[in-house]
Amino acid sequence: MKKFPLINFVLIFCAGILVQFYFNFLTDSIFYIIPALFLTASIIYFIKKIPLRILLLNISVIVLIFIVGALHFKLDSNSVVSYPFEQARIKNVEVTGKVTSVDLPRHKKLSFTLSIDSLKNEKSGSIINFNLLCNLKDLSNRKQNDYLEKLKVGNRIKISGSIFKPRNQRNPGEFDYEDYLNRIGISAILSFGKKDSLILVEESPNFNNIIFNARLEIE
Repeated sequence: MKKFPLINFVLIFCAGILVQFYFNFLTDSIFYIIPALFLTASIIYFIKKIPLRILLLNISVIVLIFIVGALHFKLDSNSVVSYPFEQARIKNVEVTGKVTSVDLPRHKKLSFTLSIDSLKNEKSGSIINFNLLCNLKDLSNRKQNDYLEKLKVGNRIKISGSIFKPRNQRNPGEFDYEDYLNRIGISAILSFGKKDSLILVEESPNFNNIIFNARLEIE
């Protein structure tokens, strides 16, 4: 292990994540402790005559990496989103937003992520901001190609469908799809049916589309 210090650093960093996950020990004072530890380690490093200098320096660095790992987990956990509605399913909605990513097309299916800024249903309309995973299924080849022309990263579109809450963990050990989506910033899913519509509102060129088109050619 001495020959591979990076492995030691990674293990200490991961230990900080695990301890924070199970015990949630960090408080706001951590933002004062980290600079203090960094300053202490710097002083120990530059002053050669401190007793047990190497030992103190190693301890300071280990504690600093451990706390940074815990802080990373804490900040990442704070950014987890959640489903924004009381109803588990909302039918006949129309949302407007910007396309942020598009998956490669599969057989009769398209999936993309939309950062929405407005939502309308039969009862009312509202301005709301969250990320939506849109699934378009049972598409003909013509429809799939037509939608792909509109679904470019950066484009603003208007799409109708039904919004629903992702499936969460129902049994111990089962994959929690809702938690997975929430951790990558997606709050809900939109299901697109045959009677629903997708309209291009505004086109916006984006470098990511060049990469996506290249991936399409490879496929």
